[in-house]
Amino acid sequence: MMDNLISYYGFSRTPFGRDLAPGMLHRHSAHNEALARIGWCIAERRIGVITGEVSV
Repeated sequence: MMDNLISYYGFSRTPFGRDLAPGMLHRHSAHNEALARIGWCIAERRIGVITGEVSV
């Protein structure tokens, strides 16, 4: 099925695969904030929860 979608939309590779290069990700200010908070949790040996709206 995925091959049909790839050919129908003219993709050169499978979109949203696990092999997506980090440079291809859309960086948003909220993403940077989440990374900073995760880094703080790790440095302080704390537990954190990440929440957010779907597809944002």
